[in-house]
Amino acid sequence: MNRASSVTESPYTYAIGYIHGRADLLRELLFAIERRARWEQFQYRVVFLGNLIDLGPASSEVVDLALAITRQHPGSALILGRHEAQVLRILDEKDWKKRQSMVVPWFTTMGGEETLMSYGTTQRTDLVDAIGEVVDPRHIEFFRKAKHYVELDHHVIVHASLKPGVHLIDQDYEWLLRPQREFLDHRESFGKKVIHGQPFGDRTGVENHPNRIAINDANYALGALSAVCVEPTGEVHSIRAIRSGKGITVEGLPLPVFE
Repeated sequence: MNRASSVTESPYTYAIGYIHGRADLLRELLFAIERRARWEQFQYRVVFLGNLIDLGPASSEVVDLALAITRQHPGSALILGRHEAQVLRILDEKDWKKRQSMVVPWFTTMGGEETLMSYGTTQRTDLVDAIGEVVDPRHIEFFRKAKHYVELDHHVIVHASLKPGVHLIDQDYEWLLRPQREFLDHRESFGKKVIHGQPFGDRTGVENHPNRIAINDANYALGALSAVCVEPTGEVHSIRAIRSGKGITVEGLPLPVFE
């Protein structure tokens, strides 16, 4: 299974942060991207940073949207997130008791209940067996084919972290899934600038550090979803969908560098 992707920066690349079931925000963000691409007549691909599911109200719809985009736009990809990985671990665990011990925290603390509800069930019993029966098999296949990272000419896109000093092909899968302090504190170059999600949950938007770009939209309840656009020249900017009392608006933003 090819868990990495390496592509050249001929089209525009949009890296979208953690969505967590917010199909409303994703639809508006994708619409704005498509509208700009048609107006300026350029090709683009979309890389999803993972955590499509859980917590928010419409995980199933989010996965449908992401799957459709990856089929419509060559070079697009899903990077496996911690929440998708949890579902795959549950499905792949053969021991029923171990599987049950994995289902309970996913259901109660990671937002798995909302995910199952988005697939049309409110079932609270027999959860161990319900997941495989309820979740769309096309979505499970999508998760299984997800990448661990996507490498561009000048950037590397990952879910949460990279191990400093370790080559991309030697990166540890579990390390990539979690926000590591060693990664966040690292001040030297990673060889290429890293685009990653930052699941701290208390702020929104994008931070452009000298060696990495963090997308801070992990808290679905804050009502914001951001993407980083990497242009063919390697230049970057961000676009963000925000829900307010007046509905959802989408705005483009420059990326000032954080020292």
